[in-house]
Order: sequence, then C-alpha cells, then structure tokens
Amino acid sequence: MGISAFDLNGQIETNDFEVDILSQKLKYQRAILSGEKKNALAHLEIIRNEYQGTNLWDSVLVYNHRISDLALILGELEIHLNAYMTNMEIEDMFNAKRKTGWSEKIAYIDKFKEDPGLNHFRKWSIYDKLSLFAYENNLVDSTLFLLDKTIYHSDLSSQKPISIASRRKAAIFLNGFGKHHQALVHLKWIESSKKFSLEKPFLQSQIYDAMGLAFKEINDYEKAQYYFEKVVNICAKNGYQRGLADGYNFLGQLLIFREEPVQARENFIRAIPICKQKKMTFEQAECYVYTAASYKMEGDYESANQYLDSAFSLLPVVDSSMLDFIYYREKIETDLSLGNIDDATVCFEKLKKIHVSQKNVPTIVNTLGYKVSKAQGESKVALKYLEASHRIQDSIRKLNDLELTQRLESEFNRNVQNEKILNLDLERVEQGKKLNRRNRILVFGLIFLLIVSGLLFFLTKLYGKNKKNNKLLAEQNVVINKALGKNKLLLKEIHHRVKNNLQVISSLLSLQERKVDDEQTKEALKSSKTRVETMSILHQSLYQNDEYRLINAPQYFDKLINNLVDTYSLRQDLKVTKVIDDLQFDIESLIPIGLVANELICNAIKHGVGDKPNGEIEISLIARDGAIVLSVSDNGGGINENFLIEDKDSLGVKLIKAFSNRLDAELIVENGSQSKVSIIMEKSVLQST
Repeated sequence: MGISAFDLNGQIETNDFEVDILSQKLKYQRAILSGEKKNALAHLEIIRNEYQGTNLWDSVLVYNHRISDLALILGELEIHLNAYMTNMEIEDMFNAKRKTGWSEKIAYIDKFKEDPGLNHFRKWSIYDKLSLFAYENNLVDSTLFLLDKTIYHSDLSSQKPISIASRRKAAIFLNGFGKHHQALVHLKWIESSKKFSLEKPFLQSQIYDAMGLAFKEINDYEKAQYYFEKVVNICAKNGYQRGLADGYNFLGQLLIFREEPVQARENFIRAIPICKQKKMTFEQAECYVYTAASYKMEGDYESANQYLDSAFSLLPVVDSSMLDFIYYREKIETDLSLGNIDDATVCFEKLKKIHVSQKNVPTIVNTLGYKVSKAQGESKVALKYLEASHRIQDSIRKLNDLELTQRLESEFNRNVQNEKILNLDLERVEQGKKLNRRNRILVFGLIFLLIVSGLLFFLTKLYGKNKKNNKLLAEQNVVINKALGKNKLLLKEIHHRVKNNLQVISSLLSLQERKVDDEQTKEALKSSKTRVETMSILHQSLYQNDEYRLINAPQYFDKLINNLVDTYSLRQDLKVTKVIDDLQFDIESLIPIGLVANELICNAIKHGVGDKPNGEIEISLIARDGAIVLSVSDNGGGINENFLIEDKDSLGVKLIKAFSNRLDAELIVENGSQSKVSIIMEKSVLQST
C-alpha cells in the first residue's frame, strides 16, 4: 500500500464543489512532491472532511483510502484504522453485495485487535466489527467471546454511549441465539444506567422492544406485556409510526399467547393501517394471520378465513418460510373446523414442504397430520402421526435436558476462558506499565545526571554567595519573627477588646431586661443577650488560644451551652447531652454555626423542655460523609414541622434561615418521639480541620 501514481502526476479532477478546496489539493500535491508526508496527511484529512460534510461518499471513499495508506507508512495506526474502518461502514451502507471481500477485511483488522498502541475505543470498534461478522455467519461461541471483549473495551473507554450500544447489540445477538436470560442481563444494565434516561426515545423504544421479546420467549408474559406497552406509549408520543406498528403487532401476538383474543385483535387492527401506509408488508401479513388466529380462538372460523385470504395475497411478496408455516397451520385448522377437508389436505401437503428450523415444528406437523388424516377417515395414518408426535415430544424433552446441561457447561468453560484472557490482558498491561516506568526512570536518570553535572559546576561559585545571603536572611528572619510576635499579641488584644465590648453590651441588655415588665420584651432582650454572648465566647476562645486563627469546637460548645443553661435558670433535673466531634473552625465559619446552634437550643428550651420535669436536650456536631451535621433535639412534646414557614416573621427563624443559606446548608425538621432540627453543611464550604 503506497501513494498512487495519480498523486505524483498531479492530475486533479475538479468540479463546482472542489473549486472551494482546490488550494488544499494543491498543498497536498506539493507536500507529496517535497516528501513532507505528515503535511500531506493533514491536507488529505481536511479534503476528506469537506467531502464528508456534503455527503459525497464516493469522494470520501477515495480520500479515506489515501489517508489509510499514507497513515500506515507514517506509523499512525489510529488514523490508518479509522480511515480503513470508516470505508468499511460506507461500503456497508451502499453496497448490497458487501460480502465480496468482507472476510479479507475482517481478517485484516483482526490483526490489530490487541495492539498495545491502540486505545480502548479503537479496540472496541474492531471487536464490534468482528462480532457482527461472527453473528451473521452463525458462529455462536465466537460471537459470545467477541461480544464480551466488545463490552470489556467499551467500559474501559469511559464512554457511556458505546457501553450502552455494546450491550444493546449483545442483547440482540443473544436473543437471536435463543439465549434470552443472558440478553436480559445486558438489557437490564442499560435500563438501570443513568445515561439511558437521557437517550433518544427511539433508542429507548428499541431497548424495551428487545426486553419484551426476551421476556416473551422465557414465558414471562406479564413483564413482556409491560415492556411492549412502554414501546407503544413512547412511539405514539413521539410519532414513530413504524415502531408503533411493531409495538401493536408484538403486543397482539403476546395477547394471543395469553389467550386474550379480543384485546389481541384490537392491537392488530390498530397496526394494519400503519403497515399499509408505511409499506410494511411482512408486518401487515403477520397481523392478518394472527387476527385470523384470534377469531379462530373464539370459534368464528368464517372471519378467520377472510383474514387468512388477505394474508395469502401477501405471502409471495414477503417470502418468509416462518410466516408461510404459521399461515398454513392456521389455515388447516380453520378449514377443518369449516369442514373443508380437501382444502385442509392441500394445505397440509404444502406445509410439509416448508423448512423451518424450530424445535416445535415436527410436533406441529405431526399433530396437524393426525387431525387431517382423522378427518379423512384414515385411522391408521392418523395413528402413525399421533405416535410420531409423541416420540418427537419425548425426544425434545431429552434434548432440552441435554442442551441445558451442555449450555451450562459451555457457559462455565467460557467464563473460565474469559477470566484467563482477562488475567493475561491485565498481566500484559502491567508488564507494559513496568517497561514504561523503567524506560522513564532511565531517561529521567540520564537527565538527572546531566543536571547534576551542570549544578556541580555552579555550586562552588554559589556557595560563597549563598553563605552571605543566608546570614542576611537570618538577620531578616529575626526582624520578621519579632514583627509577627507583635502582630500576634496585637490580634489577641483586638479579640480581647471585642470580647469585652460584647460583654458590656450583654450586661446592658441584662440591666434593661430587669427594668422591663413586659414578658415578650424581656424574652426578646434575653434572646438578644444570648446572641451577643455567642459571639463573645468566640472572641474569648480566640485570644485564649495559642492558635489564634482556629477555634476548638468542643470547647466552644461547652461554653455556649453552659451560658444558655445559666441564662435560662433551668431545672436541676434537665439532662443536656453533647456529642461534639473534635473539629476546628475559623471565626468566619463558626459565627453562623454558633448563632444557628444558639437559636435552636433556645427554641428547645423555650418551646420544648423549658420547665418540664425530666427534660432532655441533645446537641450534636458531627462530621459524616463529607458533610458536617449540627442537630438539636428535645423530648418536649413535639415541634411543628412547618415552624420554619409559619414563624417566618420570627427573628430567630430569620436568623436560622439566613445563616443556613450563608453556609449553603440543608435544614431538616423531624418530629417523632423527640423533636429534632438538623442542618447539613458541606464540609468543603467550611474552613475546618
């Protein structure tokens, strides 16, 4: 594979569109002639993208071939395979005889499937093509192995959409192989994926359709009906007419299995006009046959015969041996019920010539042979058909048991093989990592030696200068440390004075409280006093602490709670429980936390336990799962869960809401055996350690 003579001769075909990209083609030609192959590759990709953007697929094929060849020469494996496999997809879209040369193309990309130079997305795309080829050639074990590899690489690529696509394809293939339980494992994974809810409704309807078919095949008709109804609802809502017709058809067939002929027929009658409009001939013929079956179940053989006649006219167009078989099965039983023995005999002879590879077909043929022979009065022939039917049923039961055993054994062996392959993959990846680490160490070691050699050259000169600088820095550090010490003392003094000023304000509020007779005013002054003292305790903690920036939460809450107990002169039998984690906060974070705690504790005292005997209050501040939770609970007889809404004009409620918003916290009110109010704060929002 090399650069074609077309490139080197500089012969460029032009048309109206190519006038706009002629400069890129000329640059590509000049790059090729001057040997600048990387530039030539870049220009080819631009040209290809221009053609792809206007859906000129013939030109895309031509330039993808050139990109593929040139990228391989340059060792750009990702670009080479991307162009090569894109052309496979284009040929798949437009070439009805794509099987020509397809095996060779599959064999070519197969060589790269585990190349360490490729990323997981590229490996996924290769295994995706290989699994499709294996499925179309009915290679069951190969398909299952390749599907596992497809899913493995799609998950490692960290691209959720291709993980969903891989499992969807796996489910379709497994349904095709009759492995419906395995298909449902993948389909349920897709349904439970968060990404699935964001997918287009059309894809969702296809997933639900596949789930319905799988549940139908394992005889779980209730779940199958649930998913078929979801298909109908999605398609009806979004105007997907073809999907809607399929949904009605599948739902109708399921209701036939559930022996609900009237409901089944309603779905077929809805589907038939859509099938006619969209030229869905196979589905239309299928609806006619199963509508006939619904009438036959009710004993209306004349109506059944009319729908069978409608289906018969479409059978040559459909050309489906399976549908032919179902048609003649229904036709024979209908004709026998109507007494048309000769017609039933003719249909039976045609039925015997139809080849359908399903286990229950021989049993159905022999059962119908028995019915036709009995109607003809051929008792001996009828007996032979009946005996053959019983033998086949016994044989099928044995085969089913054997197949189940073989399937389980095969599944176990495949899982063991996959585990070995996965372990080998992991070992190879680990070895590659070790080799890369060793190479990096060697490179870094060489670089380090060069750096050390250079540094040694300068060390002698720098030593004397550094010694002088170090002496100067030591002198400066002494000055800085003295200044820092003074600043620390000054800051402590500031906190001390703020604390004293707040204490003065608290004393003034206490004096004013004693001079006021109105209970509501006294309560307001007392609440204000507790708020001031809450901040006073903060500043006191700061100037008493050697670490003047952070405040210890347990020590702070001890002082806060003791102050509130003294302020409200509570009963001696009041039990106050504290559960405070060993946390530290700066003043900016602890002020709102302290004020909210103050309001909640005051609320518990005033409206909860108060002067009630055997009162209990529990205050907790704990770190949990990346959050910090402040809770205040009491056994005072309950709290209105809507008090934050109903008491919206209360200053305390306003403060709780305001500081909770400042902390970006969530407020929760619980009312059980104990009343409890909690605020949940994100730890990342707070300055804590």
